[in-house]
Amino acid sequence: MFSREALEIFMNTVFFNNTVRAYLLTIGIVLLFVVGVKLYTKILSGRLRKLALKTDSQLDDLLIDLLDRAATPVLLALGLNMLPILLILPKIISKTANFIFIVIVVYYAISSIVKIIDSFLLKSHYSGKILDPTARSAIHLISKIVLWVIGVLLIVRNLGFDITSALAGMGIAGVAVALAIQNVLSDIFSYLSILIDKPFERGDFIIVGNDLGTVEHIGLRSTRLCSLNGQEIVISNADLTSSRINNFKRMEKRRSAFSIGVVYNTPIEKMRAIPEWIREIISSKDDVVFERANFKEFGASSLNYEIVYFINSSDYNCYIKKQEEINLSILEKFQKERIEFAFPTQTIYIAKD
Repeated sequence: MFSREALEIFMNTVFFNNTVRAYLLTIGIVLLFVVGVKLYTKILSGRLRKLALKTDSQLDDLLIDLLDRAATPVLLALGLNMLPILLILPKIISKTANFIFIVIVVYYAISSIVKIIDSFLLKSHYSGKILDPTARSAIHLISKIVLWVIGVLLIVRNLGFDITSALAGMGIAGVAVALAIQNVLSDIFSYLSILIDKPFERGDFIIVGNDLGTVEHIGLRSTRLCSLNGQEIVISNADLTSSRINNFKRMEKRRSAFSIGVVYNTPIEKMRAIPEWIREIISSKDDVVFERANFKEFGASSLNYEIVYFINSSDYNCYIKKQEEINLSILEKFQKERIEFAFPTQTIYIAKD
């Protein structure tokens, strides 16, 4: 049996600048980290996953998946990084352990953030619809580039390098590049604005200035429309976001307002009856809501009525069909009542001496 004094002497014996006590303490801490990793993977992870299955949210399942993926390498890297604290090691080994720890933490942190962003991109919470694949790819790429640039700067800074001058140089270079490709950047930022604000989507029929058509593709730099004549119209995203856009697909109903004129010799009784006849005609049509019909004005060669009604459909074909039915019914009613529509006429009076 070793005496207490002999054991103390052994524990304080130095090998490679470290005592036996320090080596044993380090081994114990490393074993604790290994046991902690085993306990998490065998017990804690399973319990957390069972709790996550009881909720409707998919976010907790994603977080547990990310934790399972990163827990073992991060804990082991943390244990490795503690070696220079517990032991006196050569400087190159200490720096290497610290570098490995930082790289592992930054890698798993960035990859986890990217996966969280991708999970939210699978569905747009604004519209409840799946995002366009091009939009997903663009946001994924931009977020990945930004996060990895930040990650690399953090790694370089923690290695002891001064990144202030590098950042200043990058800032000057960035300004020069931005000035050179400002139109491209404007289109890209406009593209992101379209994705977030959603003034239109693929399949929507829109009018932008003198251009009109169905949205076929929303790209990083431009949006393509298919016109009524069949040709493709390409409009830059910057022009779209700076213009007034009429989106007809989101219309719940269409308003129709038109005027008709009758001749001046129409009997007053029939003129009073015309608004009621028109109301009956319009109200008899399905999916049509009558608003008003009024004798509006005395025209140069006609007595003019203004009629307004709504069609409960955004479809243009349905709109034009209902309008045709109403016009034919009005024409039929006027012919039956022998009411003449007015057309431009001019009466010349010749004075006799």
